[in-house]
Amino acid sequence: MLFVYFMQDAPDTATRRAEIRTVHQQYLAGEADRFFAAGPLWNDDFSAMTGSIFVMDWPDRRAAADWLQDEPFTKNGVYGYINIKGFDNKWPKDGRPAVKDKLFAYFNLNGDEAAGPRKEFRQAHLDYLADTADHIFAAGPMFDDSDATDMEDRIGSLYIVDYPERAAADAWFANEPFNKNGVYDDSWAQAYENLWPKD
Repeated sequence: MLFVYFMQDAPDTATRRAEIRTVHQQYLAGEADRFFAAGPLWNDDFSAMTGSIFVMDWPDRRAAADWLQDEPFTKNGVYGYINIKGFDNKWPKDGRPAVKDKLFAYFNLNGDEAAGPRKEFRQAHLDYLADTADHIFAAGPMFDDSDATDMEDRIGSLYIVDYPERAAADAWFANEPFNKNGVYDDSWAQAYENLWPKD
């Protein structure tokens, strides 16, 4: 199963990140075959890295978390926030596309009352993804782990979209039916650069 790691840097760790980035990349290369996508999060003008997203194939969440413990940014305190969730990439239907412009990632966790609107607006959500598929790099539901992946086990969504600028990406997310109708309680939005797997 794919697992998404959403990580935000702790304050004042830019120098540490730069100093150990080569070691970090060497560690990632050791599991290169597991990557669906991975790379840094950026601030809006792409002038400073602010975190990372990895999407990797593991048998379960424990294996995903165990691998992260020895990852150099993790060991050296670069990350101040870490969230690992199971992920089922649903869009685009024909596989991960080439990047046309810039990527923006939206990591969303359901609210306590999400089940009703998630069911009510599911078709509108699917139609919206189909209508905007040319702008989707990756999109799908998230789960706590690989042993509970039924419809009722969905706890959020990851969207990575491709637009020329942040405003257009935010407009896409503002109109996404699950977001617009209160499915998500916690959402994070960041510019993102995909670097793995290496072509």
